[in-house]
Amino acid sequence: MNNDFNAAEADRALNQMRQQVTVQALTKMINTMTEKCFEKCIVKPGSQLTDREKRCLESCATNYNSTMTLVTGAVTKAGNQ
Repeated sequence: MNNDFNAAEADRALNQMRQQVTVQALTKMINTMTEKCFEKCIVKPGSQLTDREKRCLESCATNYNSTMTLVTGAVTKAGNQ
């Protein structure tokens, strides 16, 4: 059995780890957004969303995503300097 860890195997392992970290980060972001927006927009949970709740959730999700994109870009840019 060859114990050498060649460059191709190392690249595959690194890419797989990056993908897992990305999935975990996205999952956490979605869960946090869901929690925050629910707390902000849903005053009295029921069987259906009101039009106001729908608009609030849409606005909250859009703002959250925009903020996360801005923060991620700033962190990435700072890390590359």
